[in-house]
Amino acid sequence: MPMEPYEIVIRDLRTAADEVSIERQGFILTSHASDVARTPEISDTNLELQIGLPPINQAYYDELLPLIQRISGAREVIPQATGSPFAIAIARSARAGPVPRALFTWM
Repeated sequence: MPMEPYEIVIRDLRTAADEVSIERQGFILTSHASDVARTPEISDTNLELQIGLPPINQAYYDELLPLIQRISGAREVIPQATGSPFAIAIARSARAGPVPRALFTWM
């Protein structure tokens, strides 16, 4: 597949956090002090494909799952052990209302 260059504008959305919503943009910005995310162990561990779930990744998931559940209102949060750990998809219920509660969050 041939690639083509595109010029894009990259903006710092931290100043516009109140203007971003899951319903409009598909994501939100939030603050979270992680004990795991910036450790050398997590970056070193994930430089190569892992078989299974390394303990440091489990610690990261254990830290983020309650946060994502609280933010999304999801009944369950299902971590994705391969690919990008930052890809989050939210399935919405068919319940009436402008902001339906998420049935689950896939991370």
